Amino acid sequence: MKGRGLIWGVAVLVLVLAVAGCRTTKPSITGKEYSSDWHNVVLPMKVVIQGNAGITASGRMTMVRDESVYGSVRMLGMELFSVFAAGDSIWAYDKMSGTLLSERLGNDPTTGRRLDIGRLQDLLLGVNGVPSEFAVDAWKFRIVFEAADTLSTPYGLMRVGWNADVEGADMEEEVRWNFEEARWNSEKVGTWKYPRSPKRIISGSGELLKWLGLNE
Repeated sequence: MKGRGLIWGVAVLVLVLAVAGCRTTKPSITGKEYSSDWHNVVLPMKVVIQGNAGITASGRMTMVRDESVYGSVRMLGMELFSVFAAGDSIWAYDKMSGTLLSERLGNDPTTGRRLDIGRLQDLLLGVNGVPSEFAVDAWKFRIVFEAADTLSTPYGLMRVGWNADVEGADMEEEVRWNFEEARWNSEKVGTWKYPRSPKRIISGSGELLKWLGLNE
């Protein structure tokens, strides 16, 4: 993947779900006991990528309900990259290369309707009728998402993460949310900061996908 495997740590879950126009299988439906009364949550996470770009990293996903999603992946305490979605836009910043990628939100990969931030959060948590398994045809790849087990949280049943098998790329990924250490409804949560001086800015799906190695 031209050295871009690491960006998939959160990108498979956020960029693909948010940007790709997709068709899905017909899977089972879960999450009926979910409550959306929470205002924000900070979720520690673990990312494991197997394949040519194998790596294990930690991080956190910060969500403000219906407003924003901020994912940060770190190794040895240093942020390697981040993904941020708000309004109708999404940004990914690769700190290693100083590259900032920006794109508009696309369609919900499970319904085909226009995606918004609240629905993106539902996808990540596996709630509100999100399938427990579905396939995404994204560019030249077929990505099969399979939800991990459900867990009872203060706001109902949620999925503890996702497995993603990127067919044709020799890559599998696991992302797990650590609900045991989740912080709900904090008075103050961390926010994404637009990079002061990115070395390179890529806007639009054509160049973005080419940079990620997905449009060859």
